[in-house]
Amino acid sequence: MKITQESTSRMTLKDWNLTQIIFSPLIILLGAYLALYYKPGEIMYTLFGGIFALVGLWALLTVQIISVVLDKGTGRCTFSTKAIFGGSHDECSIADVKWLRLDKKVKTHRSSKGRTHVDYDYQLVFILTAGKEQRFEFGRVPVHYGEDLKSLYERKRKEALPVADFLGIPLTGVGSGPAEKEIQDELF
Repeated sequence: MKITQESTSRMTLKDWNLTQIIFSPLIILLGAYLALYYKPGEIMYTLFGGIFALVGLWALLTVQIISVVLDKGTGRCTFSTKAIFGGSHDECSIADVKWLRLDKKVKTHRSSKGRTHVDYDYQLVFILTAGKEQRFEFGRVPVHYGEDLKSLYERKRKEALPVADFLGIPLTGVGSGPAEKEIQDELF
């Protein structure tokens, strides 16, 4: 997610999901090539190519462009996602945003060689009044052996801190200390 402070009263967070936008058509084309032109008489290549093309098509149809606009001049926050089919748009007052939370989910997967890989998926969550949340993907960080896990979190925290500072609200999350517990106890 790219964070841009356009002026002293306006900040924009955008995520274009360019990887998915670029690679989806390539996967569709590769699947179509396998299904139609690479050994056209063999059913395995046709089947595999068709599945590959369908996966690429699904990835292209589900891509979302995320935009968050924080405007102190108008006192409004705009949260929107755009997709080929649909999307969402939500607005609230800046005063309704009580704090930001940086969530971390651990995802593990095995490679073809049997090695286990670990990724951390981070999400930036805008906590609004009445317990309402606006949740956005904030990035994926692969974990490598010997890497300090606290430094991975701190790196993402430093990226999110300007948003909290801009709004004048606390940033909480995994490992953020006693302030997180105080806020959570206050709400729950």
